Amino acid sequence: GENTFVDTAALRTHASEAKELIETIDLLGFTFDPRLSDWDADADTLSVQYADFSVMEWRFDSETDQYVLYQDFADQGSITIVQSSNRADGSRIAFENVLVLFANYIEYNPTMYDVDFREGDPNQRALLLRDGKLIHGTWSAADPFSPINLFGKTGAPLPLKPGRTWIIFVGTTSKATQISGSDWELVFSLQ
Repeated sequence: GENTFVDTAALRTHASEAKELIETIDLLGFTFDPRLSDWDADADTLSVQYADFSVMEWRFDSETDQYVLYQDFADQGSITIVQSSNRADGSRIAFENVLVLFANYIEYNPTMYDVDFREGDPNQRALLLRDGKLIHGTWSAADPFSPINLFGKTGAPLPLKPGRTWIIFVGTTSKATQISGSDWELVFSLQ
């Protein structure tokens, strides 16, 4: 599938200039901290397998403190994992945070799904990768129009690293496994 990303600072600037920004949204569930004091495991790699032929792999680059995206590439009948790049300028795709949100999916037909945010349910699983570390947490949304709130194991806000965040939605039955050392694999599942 295709990937979508949004520059939220540019959106706010545009909305402000267009005088359509009626209210400032309270991002209560989002906290940012450049330092990480508590984590659950090392995470240098997260491989997300959507299907036999569709893999998204995030590799931590300790020089830039970012996770770099690699994806499957079919070349003459074989599939390899190659670094992804921005089609517009050729730059690599890299983010300070990779956030995995486990959610219920609503199936309309075999190729059309919706993500059910289960409004008000504070017990939806989340995984945060930042600084080469993995943190278990939870997420919730008060309603379909409110921002997502992120929480750590103790119920305190889950601190994102200042910078950009890539969000991955997976089904609630998807399984994350530590396959060796700091390498993780997540197999997408709706069943």
